[in-house]
Amino acid sequence: MPRRLSMRKVAESCGVSVSAVSQILNNREINFCSEETKERVRRVARELGYRPNFGYQILHGKSTRTVAVLIATPQMVEEDRIKNLTIQLLQRFNEKGYSAYCTCLSTDEATTMEMIRDLLFRGVEHIAFIGAPFGVDPILELLDSNSVSAVGLGSPFPRYISPAVHLGAISIFRYFLEKVGENFKLICRDIDRSPLNARIQALKRLYPEMSHEEIYRKFTFPCDDTAEGVEFFEGFYRSGRRSLRELLKRKPDIKGAVFMNDAAALGGASMLVENPGWTRLLIAGHNNDYSIRHYPYPISSSMMDYEKMVDLLAEYAISGEPCQIEVPPLVFIRPQAT
Repeated sequence: MPRRLSMRKVAESCGVSVSAVSQILNNREINFCSEETKERVRRVARELGYRPNFGYQILHGKSTRTVAVLIATPQMVEEDRIKNLTIQLLQRFNEKGYSAYCTCLSTDEATTMEMIRDLLFRGVEHIAFIGAPFGVDPILELLDSNSVSAVGLGSPFPRYISPAVHLGAISIFRYFLEKVGENFKLICRDIDRSPLNARIQALKRLYPEMSHEEIYRKFTFPCDDTAEGVEFFEGFYRSGRRSLRELLKRKPDIKGAVFMNDAAALGGASMLVENPGWTRLLIAGHNNDYSIRHYPYPISSSMMDYEKMVDLLAEYAISGEPCQIEVPPLVFIRPQAT
């Protein structure tokens, strides 16, 4: 078994004292080293493969300065927005001098609880959840009993930083109303036709006098949701194609279609590109994935403000202070050429 790399080796490589390395790598407040020296020591420690002795720190009641970034389900990793957010968040924790674990939780509640317990055994002190894991209530009880601070991306966490998706949807719906009036549909699955859905909430804010049932009847169109067993992007892509084709058959004069995400919007737009004789529509998705930015058919979209979300998640995951913050999204309107 290879010997653990010592702080002395890091100190020799940087040309500083062992005590200076200890102060820097343990992020002690009383530290008179320059920022340049701190960055050099951290960089060299990473390059040499130095790892703190968490077992020693735990036994002696010292902070391990470790954080875990936990993605709620394996399927979420297929989404570009989750990858981008996770990578930036890990980098931000590193900049703050924290060691970070990153893993995907299971869809099985018992397995997820074992994963959480293992992280606590390893000395994790703070957790940032990306999405809500299965069995979230007992997980939060376990973390609270171990004095581990946790913040989540959105509900149902008591402490959360949430992208205000409904605000992006309001901007897109207003654009559609300006350009094509009420002659558009929100294509969504039955599970999405809920008062809690951000797009439905957006329509309710625009039409406060209408009941949710009236909004469903007037603005929604059922999504073809028969792509089980297919990976995330491909499933929604196929669904978007089939759903928009069916919408145009039933309502050939329709002027706009809003999809739940960019994968479905790309599917619908691809059908229009391949069939130029079909009615030209305003198309909108959500997440502003890389693929739609350069697509030949203009697709409006919105996305979370990654910089603000990462800053806030990193700050509150570590501080443990109360937070229930909604962050306005970035909106990208891409007009149809006339």
